Amino acid sequence: MGALIQTKGTQRLARLFNNRFDKGSIDQTRNVQTSSGTLQAAFATLPDLLTISDNFIAQNATTQWVPNVRDVLYPAATLVAVAVSGKKITFIDPAPDWPPLIANGISAADLDLPLGVPKGAIVTNVARGSPAAGKTTVTFSLSVTAEKGHRISFCPLKHQNLVRRWRFYLKSDLGASNHTRIQAAVLTALTDPSVTSARFQAVENNTQTVFVETIFATTDDEDDNLDPTHKSLFVALMTARTNAPDTVDDP
Repeated sequence: MGALIQTKGTQRLARLFNNRFDKGSIDQTRNVQTSSGTLQAAFATLPDLLTISDNFIAQNATTQWVPNVRDVLYPAATLVAVAVSGKKITFIDPAPDWPPLIANGISAADLDLPLGVPKGAIVTNVARGSPAAGKTTVTFSLSVTAEKGHRISFCPLKHQNLVRRWRFYLKSDLGASNHTRIQAAVLTALTDPSVTSARFQAVENNTQTVFVETIFATTDDEDDNLDPTHKSLFVALMTARTNAPDTVDDP
């Protein structure tokens, strides 16, 4: 998943996807929906992985969502600014509740403006119900240049640039045919009830390609007979490092 590749950021991305689609979580992920549609419909109809990922951020959460009001496909909790002043950004609370990730000591990145939240800035105060019920004002340690309408992606400080770099990779580095392969594999995981889990991995390689393997369960302890009613998917992205302009986060 990008230079990203062989970094903690890549591992964090892979872990997110693996957690969303492991045996204990895949059914909940299948049921995710925003007010405009389901995750299954998005993978069936939207044009690429970036568009899908941007639609399923925490701001758009409904009661049918992943735990802790996180983004579904980004390792973050992303909200849309409704007011910005000095060190403060105000948000409308997501429908389920305020994301517990967004608390003192966490960092953020502006997905719509490089350094809209400065490098190293951390949250110093979270004022619920401010300036009115249903809104929350977040104060940072440094002044921000983000603007109303910008998507602010909250994340641990050591991964401040991860989502920006991953979005660049999806937009500019990942080939159209590989978007299609990954999207089709995820759609199968979301819609085929015989798929009990899916695993994802990224491997650095000069040539970009995607491998999708179906792994069948077996019907006996000797593993003699394949069980087509219970299977898992393995999706491997082979890719060179990303050309994203944002710097790699500090280790």
